[in-house]
Amino acid sequence: MISKNRIKFIRSLHRKKERIQHQKFIIEGEKPVKELLASDTAFDSIYFTENFASKHIEINGTLISGKEMESISVLKTTPGILAIGDVLRWKKPNFEVGKYIFLDRINDPGNLGTIIRIADWFGFDGIVCSKGSVDIYNPKVIQASMGSIFRVPVFYEDFDLLLPQVYQKIEIIGADMKGEAIQTFKFPKNGFLLMGSESHGISKGLHQYLRHKVTIPKYGKAESLNVAVATGILANQFING
Repeated sequence: MISKNRIKFIRSLHRKKERIQHQKFIIEGEKPVKELLASDTAFDSIYFTENFASKHIEINGTLISGKEMESISVLKTTPGILAIGDVLRWKKPNFEVGKYIFLDRINDPGNLGTIIRIADWFGFDGIVCSKGSVDIYNPKVIQASMGSIFRVPVFYEDFDLLLPQVYQKIEIIGADMKGEAIQTFKFPKNGFLLMGSESHGISKGLHQYLRHKVTIPKYGKAESLNVAVATGILANQFING
């Protein structure tokens, strides 16, 4: 059983403004919730349906009806389990060492979630998003990250302020159609992989901070690559090359 006020509160977390105000976000689905419980992330509550409980391992939480779950779910088809987590608190690192993926104005939540998962797979130290990028607590980002959001630190920075401070101390590699082919480029031990927006690429004002530009050679006729796919290919080269 869940009160009407509680339903109203959870539904408010569908909106970014309310997530910021309450410092909480929604995690939905068996895999993301399991990853939440396996992490050190603080959480408010867990809700599940009888149908979910009959098919999965026992979990501590509040049993609610399928209709109640539908009223708080962000998905068209609810998986039957939903948690309310506290926003993640990552200590801001020294960006002059390590491997980071920088994302300039990434707007698609599915792409951001997938890139978080890619960063987790390849062991990057974190992701840095420019201001104006999609909110990491957008429910579609959480879904696409498949739990990696609890392991990969994600920061939001003003690139016009941060990059001038660090570009002479660490190598910044930008993905660019006119860059050097990844097959011949030697990636550094530490550095930033800067990916541009899905529609416009890297902002013109940021090109002055790029130490190198790299590209994924095209052999077919496709006009472009999805930014998450391109990030995966470049991340693999960065880690192994």
